[in-house]
Amino acid sequence: MIKFYGYMQRIFLRLRLIPFVVFLYSMVFVAACSSVSPSHKLLVFERSGGLAGFEDRLTVDLETGNVRLQRGETVTTATLSTAQRNRLQTIIAALDGERLATTPVPTSPCCDRLNYLIQIDTVVIRFTDVNAPTECRPLLEVLNTIIADITSHRSLPSS
Repeated sequence: MIKFYGYMQRIFLRLRLIPFVVFLYSMVFVAACSSVSPSHKLLVFERSGGLAGFEDRLTVDLETGNVRLQRGETVTTATLSTAQRNRLQTIIAALDGERLATTPVPTSPCCDRLNYLIQIDTVVIRFTDVNAPTECRPLLEVLNTIIADITSHRSLPSS
């Protein structure tokens, strides 16, 4: 090992690549440290069922804040504030999407059960109001509030 290291050191000295190698290592180190939390781009939220017979599909572009709500045949669009987008990103970052994607969904049909689907980029999480994971409740609250604000024609909350 020492012979190999000495040989490589002579090559680097001859070719004067040491500054390049140091630069390369520092760039890799900075990139590894700065990419702790990836930013999510797309969130799709679907809720269906319940006594009200919901058929809602909410699509949120987390980069631009553009929101599209489809309720039956009616489509409504809106734009989230930067604070609202940041709040969604924070809640999403706290979720363990890979683990939640394996949440079992009850198979017994029930007319008043709400069925949820949350897709964050490529991870899909399915559950009902009966077995909703505790981790998902803050996200459900925010998404249900967004839908309520859009359908009641109120402006979207900024916090």
